[in-house]
This record gives sequence, C-alpha cells and structure tokens, in this order.
Amino acid sequence: MKEIWYSKSPYAEFCIVNTASGYVAYWRSKMLTNDKWSEHDTYPTYQAARRNIGRVGCAGSMKRVERLPWESVA
Repeated sequence: MKEIWYSKSPYAEFCIVNTASGYVAYWRSKMLTNDKWSEHDTYPTYQAARRNIGRVGCAGSMKRVERLPWESVA
C-alpha cells in the first residue's frame, strides 16, 4: 500500500505519494493550472517534499489518505 498525504487550501490542493523512486509531490490550482494535477518533483524524504512543495503554495497540515485524490470512487 502506498503512503499518500493530502491537503486542501482555499486556493490549491497538494498531494505527496511515497513511490519506489522517492516521495513525489503533486499540486493543482483552479487559478494556475486549470484544475489539472501537476507533478512538482521527486524527493528522497517526506520532509524534503513538504519543505519544497511550500515553494508552490502553503500546503498547511497534510493528512494521510487511503487513495490518490484524482482516483475516482467506484
């Protein structure tokens, strides 16, 4: 099972996923990316991903979730 962290602010959404290659940070904003998820970068640790995703916007406190936010609920 993947380790997935997610947060939502009034202006953007953020997601960090633990993969085989490291922690991948994603974000999306209705104002900047037309509501499409964008990959920010891959980092060796969760802490590095959190620190660097702050360059895009304030992710606030992230919560661990069971599925990726862009996966549909069937």
